[in-house]
Amino acid sequence: AIKYYIEAYNLDNSNLIAVNEIVYLFIDDKKINEAINFLNKDIEKDNKLDFEDFFALSKLLECYIIKNDMSSLKETLEKIKKIAPEDEESKGFISWKLGKFAAELYDMGIYEYSKEISQICLKLTPDIDLIKELYKQANLFVEANKLMNDDNIYGPSKVPIYNYFFGGKLDEETKNEIFQKLEERLKTSIGKEYFKGGVQKIKERYPMLYNEPVINEIYTKLIRDSSQESNIL
Repeated sequence: AIKYYIEAYNLDNSNLIAVNEIVYLFIDDKKINEAINFLNKDIEKDNKLDFEDFFALSKLLECYIIKNDMSSLKETLEKIKKIAPEDEESKGFISWKLGKFAAELYDMGIYEYSKEISQICLKLTPDIDLIKELYKQANLFVEANKLMNDDNIYGPSKVPIYNYFFGGKLDEETKNEIFQKLEERLKTSIGKEYFKGGVQKIKERYPMLYNEPVINEIYTKLIRDSSQESNIL
């Protein structure tokens, strides 16, 4: 099949259907580098980078996501910014295509890439509320992941944020167990101090997370009631 599409592409290198099929056949065969090389050659075929290269560049984004190559993805996004025409219709088209892609990545839980791509959309079309919200939510998840991997912050202090962003992955029994352990720690003076210290670090290092209204309310209540028996679920 790939031979057929390459022949079709060689006859007409503007055939986007052929480009699309060649790329996905390479991907299906786990030949991601071959797909990237093909797309780069397609982009370079006329020795210039312009709006006509957007389709191939958008496919490159998919390849770099599969390869988990953030550096090359950022370079490709920079190229897309450069080729965006000044007219609002063309910028809107690019933003729509990329925004759709970013939303799909968000739904798949690939938040860092969703954030990077939606950020470009905002630069092209800064007034679209859906893109603003997508960028904000993706950015929050990126920060939450960073916090979960921050070994310098007391683990129990992370529990409210973990529950807010990732609690849906846990069954009720596990969630209850986690909060019961937290509640027990908050009944001791040492546990209380460690918890407060961790929360202070979160407030300083991850203000975007701490200042989310629901999260801020939970932390405020936990600290206020930490010396008393309370239901914190």
